[in-house]
Amino acid sequence: DEPTTALDVTIQAQILRLMNELQREKGTSIIFITHDLGVINEMADDVAVMYCGQVVEKAEARTIFGNPQMSHPYTEGLFNSLPNINNRTSMLKPIPGLMLDPTESPAGCPFAPRCDAAMKICLKERCQRMQINDWHQAACWVKPMASRGMANSRVEMNIAFHMFAFFLAIQAPAIAGRIMVTMVLGNCSMPDRATEVLMTCCAPRGA
Repeated sequence: DEPTTALDVTIQAQILRLMNELQREKGTSIIFITHDLGVINEMADDVAVMYCGQVVEKAEARTIFGNPQMSHPYTEGLFNSLPNINNRTSMLKPIPGLMLDPTESPAGCPFAPRCDAAMKICLKERCQRMQINDWHQAACWVKPMASRGMANSRVEMNIAFHMFAFFLAIQAPAIAGRIMVTMVLGNCSMPDRATEVLMTCCAPRGA
């Protein structure tokens, strides 16, 4: 529990190295409890984010750190409150409001009063951990819906490009090659599979 708190960087590195060595020697797991996101990123394979004593998100560390925009709003707030070393003039963005009294037990999400994305249902009903993908769960009404929306948009985009590829292959094979080149040079944001189909179907005859 908070094994690196109040330690200077050198001692912290030695403690983390010792823990890694013990883990390898004993062939066991380590449960880390810490607020240090840097330590989590360095040490953890899987992450469980807790708020008000409850797990609000669970995922692989690379998922949490690789795409915090798809994380629980509390997790996203933690990342937003960190200083940006690439922009030293930017202002920190702290999480607004205060944590609830631990003795309180609201009907809705305990983070809802501090959440910019909160909806009416967030204040009335607490969300259980919902599946964002096979390795990512979040106790949030907002993020899983946003994830499904992105997935649906990607499917719709694939269908649209498949239909377009079929149309070009049948109706306009002579100009298909030029259109494909224009799309590539224009850096068209296209799913890889749709690009492959479009290139196969729309290649100039005899190419």
